[in-house]
Amino acid sequence: MTTSFQKFARTLLVGLLLISLAACATVGARSDHDTGASFDQLQRFAWIPTEREQGQARAVWDNDLLARRVERAARQTLSERGYEETDRESADFLVTYTTDQRTRIQGSSFGFGVGQRYGHGSIFMGQNLHVRDRDESVLIIDIIDPESEHLIWRGWASRDVTSGEFPERTLNRYVEGILKKFPPGS
Repeated sequence: MTTSFQKFARTLLVGLLLISLAACATVGARSDHDTGASFDQLQRFAWIPTEREQGQARAVWDNDLLARRVERAARQTLSERGYEETDRESADFLVTYTTDQRTRIQGSSFGFGVGQRYGHGSIFMGQNLHVRDRDESVLIIDIIDPESEHLIWRGWASRDVTSGEFPERTLNRYVEGILKKFPPGS
């Protein structure tokens, strides 16, 4: 027979798990655009390969594999949204990407726990400062006007890459999340 404390603890843990899963599912993409640019007539795009500087510390994860994955994901996402891929001369807009990396200090100071000892349940909360460095990658997708070669839209999202990994499935989710904000107002 379960006690009311055990039911409460299970319900609390399931709730925290669901909140954690929801947090993992969101990308948190942001965007900015040229307010003078017209996005209504954009139908055809061309991909511009990214030029990366070799020998940088981020070369561990920002490499040709990532470049091909971003390109493939962006092409697929734009095509699924009704945009047609074409050559550069016929394109209404150009698409490329860049990355950036920074080290951030992350800290937390709140702890929560549920426990049971000698037949008595307890809930406890407390403060305990945890600080760690984390490497954060920023994936940036740019939309460029082919005539003026000016940036007209930029979308970006960041991800912890302390592990040195940016799995393809995660990358696809990030590209889709960023491009969801294109065109502005969509």
